[in-house]
Amino acid sequence: LRGPESEAGLSIASRGALSVASTTPSLAPPPQRETRFAVLREAFASCAILDASGTQQDVCMPKFFESCQQYRDILSKLGRAVGFVLADIDQNLGNAKKAWQEAPQQRATVRAYLNHD
Repeated sequence: LRGPESEAGLSIASRGALSVASTTPSLAPPPQRETRFAVLREAFASCAILDASGTQQDVCMPKFFESCQQYRDILSKLGRAVGFVLADIDQNLGNAKKAWQEAPQQRATVRAYLNHD
């Protein structure tokens, strides 16, 4: 067989149909593209404080605030329709971050943040 069919690793079977030759390399899966939300998933997962068994025990507040900022930035790229959502996020996160910044060492985790007087 000559031409593009032979170069692609195809051969003519005994009945005249095309079949893939055994020398054809296996095709790699298509490259995975990281979506914005996949990046967020990883960012928020990195906030988890795990024990030795891998069970989540708490959340690291500085990493959480960084992840929230990434979330907000992604939403801001969705257009004007999300403006009211962004305003709500900005207000709520702003208040939470302000409280955290008053005592960052004592409020380093969600548990400590929620239990701090």
